[in-house]
Amino acid sequence: MLRVTYIGHATLLIEIGERRIITDPNFEPALGKFLPRVSAPGIALDKLPKLDAILLTHAHADHLSFKSLNALQSDIPLFAPPAVAKWLGKQGYRHAVPIAAGSKEILADVHIHAASATHKGNRYGVDRWRSATNMYLLDTNKVSCFFAGDTALMRMPRGPSSCDNDLVKLTSAALAAP
Repeated sequence: MLRVTYIGHATLLIEIGERRIITDPNFEPALGKFLPRVSAPGIALDKLPKLDAILLTHAHADHLSFKSLNALQSDIPLFAPPAVAKWLGKQGYRHAVPIAAGSKEILADVHIHAASATHKGNRYGVDRWRSATNMYLLDTNKVSCFFAGDTALMRMPRGPSSCDNDLVKLTSAALAAP
């Protein structure tokens, strides 16, 4: 089974196999505290079903809402790029689990494959750890779902991009998984 519910911006409820996973949870009235939402979240925070995991692509304020994280379960894994997971751990989020590009975590019947995404994460010159950005492929061997997070679409040079190569690696890794 695969069902994806759009909540807003990069927040999705992905129901895959027997698992419920939320991505880049942000239920605040303004993204990054300054960009007002154009519509209410597709599901209210208090109406979410029991979750099995949280996927975080990167640490920009429009993808990482502490208020939203604090309202979610803390007894489930919060998968994030290693530098972001380390920082979250220091902030008290002990359920943060590092998942490096090219690696895989298994959540019951769902394999979570991570690849690096090209997205400038640092904003202030001193926060280079914010440049750690993942994209994810979720796979049950029967159905799969790709979540890019923040695509920041831009003109790409001709020829294969690193994103294309990472997506090929991700897909190949998922297909080769037992």
